[in-house]
Amino acid sequence: MKESTGHGQTLHGCAREAYLNCLSAEAIPPKSRPYYVIRLNQFIKATAGADPNSLDEQTIQNILISFGRQDNLKDWQFAQLVDAVRIYFTCLLNATVASRVDWSYWKISARSVNANHSSTARESRPEELVRQKVRQGKGALSQVRQQHEELIVRFVTDIRARGYAYRTEQVYEQWVCRYIVFCGGISPEEAGADAVVGFLNELVVSNNVSASTQN
Repeated sequence: MKESTGHGQTLHGCAREAYLNCLSAEAIPPKSRPYYVIRLNQFIKATAGADPNSLDEQTIQNILISFGRQDNLKDWQFAQLVDAVRIYFTCLLNATVASRVDWSYWKISARSVNANHSSTARESRPEELVRQKVRQGKGALSQVRQQHEELIVRFVTDIRARGYAYRTEQVYEQWVCRYIVFCGGISPEEAGADAVVGFLNELVVSNNVSASTQN
């Protein structure tokens, strides 16, 4: 129903009163509550009248990204907007999608959307992510990515084709870079099988990693 969910361009009537009760339950100071309503209404307008219960995780995140890129929205206002939307989905709507959104990340990030975060990173091509890590990083792993860019891009592309989760993709990419460091910067295509055995043994003997990590 329209009033019970806020389905429309603004939150009003019974839905607004219910949302204010949610703000009270979340211990939002009374003087801040009107501003939370304003932020939430901004979000609702951005959904273009869509039923909030029909919004998926990616749609919600895309809307947050669009707000994060607005120059007229200060960092604290963006954080307030994220918190207002979180309370809307978790308390007022009790929506299943609320558990799939990383609210703490979005609130802390203010307006700086991190391209390495799993919610947005796969919008970038593998070669773009590798080059970004080179620019932002330092040390041996950054050097490996720079020297073996083509190989690592091929590896990440293959991981994506297999449908692995983004976090798994990143962990595997890092282990490949560590392996190349172990090989003294030599490409795995040239290092041979003995290097593989040596690296896996080194993990257990010197680095005390678990059996699951070695696997």
